[in-house]
Amino acid sequence: IPIDVTPKKKEVTTNELETIDVDDNSDFYATPSELIDAIKKTIRGQDEAIKTIVTLLWMKFKYPDIPKSNMLLIGPSGVGKTAIFKKIKELLDVPIAIFGITGTSQSGYKGHDIEEMLAQLYYNSGNDIEKAENGIIFIDEFDKIANGRDLGEIGTTAIQNELLKLIEGCEREVSIDSHNSINIDTSNITFVCCGAFSDLFETKKRALVGFGVKVETEQDIQITPENIIDYGIIRELVGRLPVIIKLNDLNNNKEVLKDILLNSDESLFPMLVKVLEEAGITIENIDEVTDLIVDNAISKKIGARGLISPIRNVFLKIFYEIDNNPGKYDKVILGKNIVDDNNDFILIPKKVKKKVKTDSLMVI
Repeated sequence: IPIDVTPKKKEVTTNELETIDVDDNSDFYATPSELIDAIKKTIRGQDEAIKTIVTLLWMKFKYPDIPKSNMLLIGPSGVGKTAIFKKIKELLDVPIAIFGITGTSQSGYKGHDIEEMLAQLYYNSGNDIEKAENGIIFIDEFDKIANGRDLGEIGTTAIQNELLKLIEGCEREVSIDSHNSINIDTSNITFVCCGAFSDLFETKKRALVGFGVKVETEQDIQITPENIIDYGIIRELVGRLPVIIKLNDLNNNKEVLKDILLNSDESLFPMLVKVLEEAGITIENIDEVTDLIVDNAISKKIGARGLISPIRNVFLKIFYEIDNNPGKYDKVILGKNIVDDNNDFILIPKKVKKKVKTDSLMVI
């Protein structure tokens, strides 16, 4: 479904960007850079990956004669792999089906049939088969189907071959309910496979250290198609995923995690701080606590997801107290242990001016 990217004559800021409908006939569509800026308001620390993903998708929609670019995203949990595509779904009227591979099986085995991906894409397109056939299927935990991984009785090679058929393009009959089915052509569906491939990084680190090279972060390690093949993905399937995008590891990046905490549009932290401030409550030691939250997230080694729990823990009992005593307090002092002990805070009541009663003077 080609989209018209002709800009408006007037200057348009990214604040005016809301939803882009690929079927809309209006005279304005955002440029790739505007889409990238909109996504970066939420997803922090992955600028190059976002730029590559958006540009590839933009080329597909603007120039339908250019073949689709299937992608392989590599990065640990909590770096924004899924979040990027959820944001793209919000900004473009493109159906996306996000599917976890661990419940998938070769057709005929127990578990989620692999064709459920196509059914889900069809439902997410509003039952529009043309839109579905130009949509995106996002396959999470792709590394779990590498040969040699333990998926019980289900053969990983069989699942890879089933995926290969879908990705390289075929027509499949898909049941949409107990009585009806449709045929979906997968030739123009963009497939995005992603996984942590953590064992691959560990292997390469050991190999590099063995030659006297110190590797401090996973950003230092370059991943090639041959590495993915050696990991256990069949060569033919790797060949159908020509674009390998490695996302930045956030686990040890305090600066980026702090940026996510304070500046991401979807961060809970600034929302809760704003609510307290609008209620007239001053927060003391807030800068120190932001560092404590980030340090706590780093210790969990799950990327940005590690920020969610400590944020809620810090504010939970504070909100309980102020909402049960509306108008009573004007300051909260956060303690240095509040991330682990959410009782470590002090609420300061408002100072109440006492009325002084004086006898009236009578002049005779």
